[in-house]
Amino acid sequence: MNIIKFYDNFLNKIISLLKKKKKVNVMITGGNSIKQFYSYFNSKIEKKILKKINFFLSDERIFEKDSDTNFFFVKKTLFKGFKKKEFNLKNFFKKDKNLITNLDYFNSVLPKMDIIILSYGSDGHIASLFPGLEPQIKRKNVCFVYNKNNKFKFRISVTKDFIKKSKNKFLFFLGKEKKKIFLRKKKKILLNKEFKNFKIVLS
Repeated sequence: MNIIKFYDNFLNKIISLLKKKKKVNVMITGGNSIKQFYSYFNSKIEKKILKKINFFLSDERIFEKDSDTNFFFVKKTLFKGFKKKEFNLKNFFKKDKNLITNLDYFNSVLPKMDIIILSYGSDGHIASLFPGLEPQIKRKNVCFVYNKNNKFKFRISVTKDFIKKSKNKFLFFLGKEKKKIFLRKKKKILLNKEFKNFKIVLS
C-alpha cells in the first residue's frame, strides 16, 4: 500500500481502538526515510484525534546533541506547527540518568503497542537493530546498541521480542532508493521471519 492508503487505514484503526480505550499507543521511528509520511500525516491529522494518541519512539541516538536526536526530528516533522500540549510524544532517554538506569526504566514502563511504524534502513536495519550486530546490553524490551560504523554510534532501541508483541506492524520503504531496495530484495524481505506479520508501505 502507499502512504495515502496507509494513513486512511491507520486513522480507521485509531478510531476503532478509541471505542475500546481512552488512549492508543503508537510506536514511531526516526530518520529521514520516514519524513515523507510524517509530512503527510502532519497535514491531515485532526487535533482531537492527535491528543488521544500516545507516541513512543522505537529507538534513540544517545550521547548526541539535541538536534541530532530522533525526538527532535519527530517534533519538527510529525508535529510541526502543533503546540506542545496538543500531542503526546514520550522521550526515550533521560539525560540526567545513566545508561543502565535508562535501560531498566524503559524496560519496565514501555506499554504494549497498538500500532508500530518502522522504516527499513538502506543497510537493512529497523529501529536501531542492525543486521549481524548484537546489542551490547539487552533487557527483554529494550537494548543498548553500539555500531562503530555508523555516524551515530550509540543507540537505545526496543528489542525484536518487543516488536513481535504488536499485532499491527508496518514497514515503510519510501523514496526511489528504498523502493529499489524493496523490489530487489522483495523475496528475501518477505521470507525473513523478523518481518513476519509486517504490512509493507511502499511509495
